[in-house]
Amino acid sequence: MLISAGWYNDLLSALESGQIANATLDVFHIEPLPTEHPFWRNAKITITPHISSMIDAPTGSKIIATNIRFFEKNGTVADVADAEREY
Repeated sequence: MLISAGWYNDLLSALESGQIANATLDVFHIEPLPTEHPFWRNAKITITPHISSMIDAPTGSKIIATNIRFFEKNGTVADVADAEREY
């Protein structure tokens, strides 16, 4: 489903009115989300760096263990979030 660019105004209104208590958002049309975007300034909105996913515990634990071993050997891991880009 394609959502219009103005959907965020509806979300902000719903948060302001109390219709929605909080929102956690993970993916945006423009990445990273521009620093001037109002979501960054809203205490009721949590923005995550593409960490949301459907994964079962056995698969997730294997991925984490692999990343730990790789980090211990190489001092880094693939796909590290870039704090400078805010995601």
